Amino acid sequence: MPDAMPDLPEPRDQTIVTTPDQLAALNSQLRMRILAVCKDPRSVRETADLLDVPITRLYHHINLLQEAGFIEVVHIRKSGARLEKIYRVTGRVITVDSERLGELSDPRAAAAAAVSVVIEPTRAEAEAAFLARLSGGDEHYYVGRDQARLTDDDAIELIERLEQLVRTFLTDRNTGDDPNALPYAFTYAVTRTDLV
Repeated sequence: MPDAMPDLPEPRDQTIVTTPDQLAALNSQLRMRILAVCKDPRSVRETADLLDVPITRLYHHINLLQEAGFIEVVHIRKSGARLEKIYRVTGRVITVDSERLGELSDPRAAAAAAVSVVIEPTRAEAEAAFLARLSGGDEHYYVGRDQARLTDDDAIELIERLEQLVRTFLTDRNTGDDPNALPYAFTYAVTRTDLV
């Protein structure tokens, strides 16, 4: 039986993407799923079991995420005769430093990769929730899109209010210790539509 997990410090609030290599590491549905599972400390075996994939398929992806700074070893425990590394995300949220990535030679590719970090997991989660609802489940979800004409000041206020609302639910109301709590994702974008 594995050793007990010690109390661990909380991960920092965010991990900031600043390099093309980090973007490349995130450009994989499987790696995004690994990050979701590793919000709690997990061994590679536990991660493989939760994702229902062969453990041998995960080592390469775990190494890429660790090299890019998105997960880290937070504990090494003894499991039988061997040592087992426990991984966890380095930050609760991944954000993209658009100013630093804007200095790249191919800003269009950087923009596409940065947006896919948010959009691809959101697409998969929304489709799964919709399918579960169609199959008779009672999942609570909301996916919507709206447009409005706003001044720059209005847009800034909207962004600040959204950030505050999300921060409130991620910190003040995060009921991770409640056995009835379920994982929910928050995705939002405030963008100008005349730039497309």
